[in-house]
Amino acid sequence: MSTKKENREVDPSEEREYHSPSSGIFFKLKRLLYRDKSDYQKIEVIENEYFGRVLLLDDLVQTSERDEFFYHEMLVHPQSILVIGGGDGGALKELKSVKAKWVFIPEIHYNI
Repeated sequence: MSTKKENREVDPSEEREYHSPSSGIFFKLKRLLYRDKSDYQKIEVIENEYFGRVLLLDDLVQTSERDEFFYHEMLVHPQSILVIGGGDGGALKELKSVKAKWVFIPEIHYNI
């Protein structure tokens, strides 16, 4: 999978993730909410009219407000919970309905 944007027309009002030379996913930007570079990855949060806020790490979509529950709901039904890399907060949000004894969330990105 490549996210390289060379040899492709770049539109600053869009974020594009290429899965192959002829396919991928794109988001029209309503606005850029956050952009930073951690010790590990490029971090961006954009706002899209349909998907809401979208988290991208190194130009790859991680989650969005509209569809994050598909992923996070499947992860959160035990009594003792370890959320690894839960910086986007989606798993923690799903945990509010779970009666857990403890929840631990280690995160290497201090700025996510």
